[in-house]
Amino acid sequence: MTEQQHNDTLANAINTGINSQSNINRTFRGEIGDNYFLADLRDDMDFYRFEGGGGDRIAWKVTADGMPWYLADLNFGSILYGSNGNILKNSTQNTSGSYAFILPNNDTYYIAVWGGHNRPFSGTFNDVNPNVFPRSIGNAVKTGTYTLSFELFDNTPNFPSTPVNPQPPLPPVNPGNHRSKLNTNMYRFHNQNRPGTYFFAGPDEAAYVRANIPSFREDGFAFQVAVSKTDPLMQGFYRFQNTAPGRDGTYLFAGEQEAAYIRANIPSFREEGLAFFAYSAGIGGGTMDFTRFQNALTPGTYLFTGPSETASVMSNPNFIREGFAFAAGG
Repeated sequence: MTEQQHNDTLANAINTGINSQSNINRTFRGEIGDNYFLADLRDDMDFYRFEGGGGDRIAWKVTADGMPWYLADLNFGSILYGSNGNILKNSTQNTSGSYAFILPNNDTYYIAVWGGHNRPFSGTFNDVNPNVFPRSIGNAVKTGTYTLSFELFDNTPNFPSTPVNPQPPLPPVNPGNHRSKLNTNMYRFHNQNRPGTYFFAGPDEAAYVRANIPSFREDGFAFQVAVSKTDPLMQGFYRFQNTAPGRDGTYLFAGEQEAAYIRANIPSFREEGLAFFAYSAGIGGGTMDFTRFQNALTPGTYLFTGPSETASVMSNPNFIREGFAFAAGG
């Protein structure tokens, strides 16, 4: 869909058609510098409106047209507004053109695109004239055409599991000792070449990584899983490698429903096979619930944490909590 020239204020924001009733993707073409009523075309700004639900995850990417791939994400900035006027996320909170945010409640939200990537933004929600940029940034503000891609992931409880809501429907709880069936250690490594990205491996693979891949620094024991399905309540978790540019050496574990979705819809995630068996979160029986986070600075890369670490990671604005991933031994 093509942006309208007069979507330069909140009142004229383009209705993206995104709502909290389903997972949805939208793409728009726009231009910064097409509002010729402005004294300085760099003061142009484009607004887009969508409806979101509490707990939904909105992800968006602003790509400059006609630029090399390694620069295309670095030309334009964006701002996510809540309906009450607060800025929820802006360009200074990321070093790429990709952004993600967990919406706090059911509401109308706005995303604005402007020409100052990773630069401070001084505009306020109530500015009718978008001529609100600090002049000190001068030529750092760009003009030109762009592509804006949206993805909203509906995290309401009744919606099927998707790649950013990894918790599948919880099976009936078996009061047995599930923990005793999980006896294979998984170890965590962090990728020194890609800060904030992690790799999890079983005993044999961990030994190989220690001996042969010095760029993967070991963090220690992560959790315990099963290598075979010894309980009908277990489910398989599959490992995918993200092959998108700049994401090599980063991985995702996905349960059976999510893995099927990824195979059908996300070709940049290359399946490496069954990784382990574990339980759905909340099953109890001596297990711990492990939480999945996505690195907002390197979208498409993930971290899994146990209860003791989850609270500290939640305080880090660079990691977005996506929900419970699985229950395992801690």
